[in-house]
Amino acid sequence: MPDSDKATALLVLGMHRSGTSLLSGLMAGAGVSLGQHLMPAAPDNPKGFWENQTIVDFNESLLNLLGQTWSSWEPLPETWLEDERLAGRKDELSSILDAEFGSSDLICIKDPRLCRLLPFWRALLSERGMRVIGLVVSRPVTEVAASLQARDGMGPAQARALWMRYSLDNVAGADGLEQVRTSYEDLLRAPRDFLATLEAQVGRSLALEDVEFADSALRHHRREPEPEDTWATLLHEHLSGRREQLPENFSTLVAPLVSQSAELELELAKQSLDEAPPDVKAAKSAREQALFAQAQEAKQYAGSLWEELKTGRAYIEAMQEELAERQEYARSLELSLKSNIEERDKFIESLKEEVAIRDTELERRQTFNESLQEHIAQKEQVLQDYAEDIKRREEYTTFLQEQIRNKEAELEERRARVAKLKHRFRHLLWVGKLLRNRK
Repeated sequence: MPDSDKATALLVLGMHRSGTSLLSGLMAGAGVSLGQHLMPAAPDNPKGFWENQTIVDFNESLLNLLGQTWSSWEPLPETWLEDERLAGRKDELSSILDAEFGSSDLICIKDPRLCRLLPFWRALLSERGMRVIGLVVSRPVTEVAASLQARDGMGPAQARALWMRYSLDNVAGADGLEQVRTSYEDLLRAPRDFLATLEAQVGRSLALEDVEFADSALRHHRREPEPEDTWATLLHEHLSGRREQLPENFSTLVAPLVSQSAELELELAKQSLDEAPPDVKAAKSAREQALFAQAQEAKQYAGSLWEELKTGRAYIEAMQEELAERQEYARSLELSLKSNIEERDKFIESLKEEVAIRDTELERRQTFNESLQEHIAQKEQVLQDYAEDIKRREEYTTFLQEQIRNKEAELEERRARVAKLKHRFRHLLWVGKLLRNRK
């Protein structure tokens, strides 16, 4: 049952010019991530290489470290995985994968150099807890050789040796690996069939309806296998899934012969150039001579590049450490600022609540004041009414007092008159008494 819960890495495994670009282009069209920095298209690959430039540079530097280049057909040292110079390269590759793919749970990596460096990559991806599936694509050696001759001016024996080296390293490195195998021809003819098979193998849905990439018009070099290519036919059939097992001791029997053929071709080419007249050499072999010189200088240059790379890497590591420190400082500042902002926001909220409470209190007091002022106005009106009533009463009291005084004066006058009347009455009584006495 497919383990679809794990993050999955699809490794496109195939020799240069074997359809690896077609296969990885189909992956991109099906919605699989190929990373951030892809190579641009070129005349020999008009639809794009679909190779991640950062990963290609890393793989080439790894081959340079081991004294080889992409075009080397010699086997890698038997103990190359134990080379102490590879100690820090896994961390470097992990950083590249993190930067290129982030948290993607389905990625595709395409670089023909993977065929040669597969054990290193499998170990690293397994350490990262990823499920690894090899997408193996093969193309007949005669077609690959023709394509390499047209693109790089490579001789047929060298091209065959290179195809053999990549293919045998692919077989050995992929032993025990989950694989989906196909051929360049089958991929051109029925790309959706391959994707449907892959979809079932991966255990998740791919965007099959968006795939419109395969174009048979781009297949420029179609050749039939030659009689002496039996070893290549067997190897191609195995890599494309048409043959389950290779004959016993296949690699031990075939590899030395093909390598010797490539070395012999280069030696004969050199001799023919050395023996040719100067004018013929200048006219006929300028490109070949430049290519051979370039091949010889490549390994020497790779050594100097490796030293420069180590110095550059040390500088990059120092810069990365400084960047990490600055990022940590920036994070601490960000956290502090966030904390300050949160405290400020809380304080502002508390102020708003307090202001709201005070506004409510002020509104209540204003309502009370308005009510009080209205009550005071009513009281003032009552007091004014009282004052006017008092004034009226004072005026009436004054009037009454005047009346009293008048009545008192009148009473005094009447008292005086009564006193006179009493005096007169007594006088009359006395006179009457006197009169009675006289009688």
